[in-house]
Amino acid sequence: MEPETLIEKSFRLTQSQKKALGKMGLITIRDLLYHFPSRYSDVPNTKHVSELKRGDHTAIFGRISKIKKTKAFRKKIPIILLLPR
Repeated sequence: MEPETLIEKSFRLTQSQKKALGKMGLITIRDLLYHFPSRYSDVPNTKHVSELKRGDHTAIFGRISKIKKTKAFRKKIPIILLLPR
């Protein structure tokens, strides 16, 4: 795979994916490799959940111990519920 290879030649993409990548200006593999998110989270600036205040922007790390998959009442959309231990 060469850096100047078109993304759509290397990956199977849907039309909507091709359109989204085009809007972002990602045409070649090189474009994809050198695309960096516009926002970064400051990982060293982590806080414990009990220290958070309304409006804080921080990274939270944790472990999910119990989940339950269900469906929404009207549209039958899958929903994941996080259950207390």
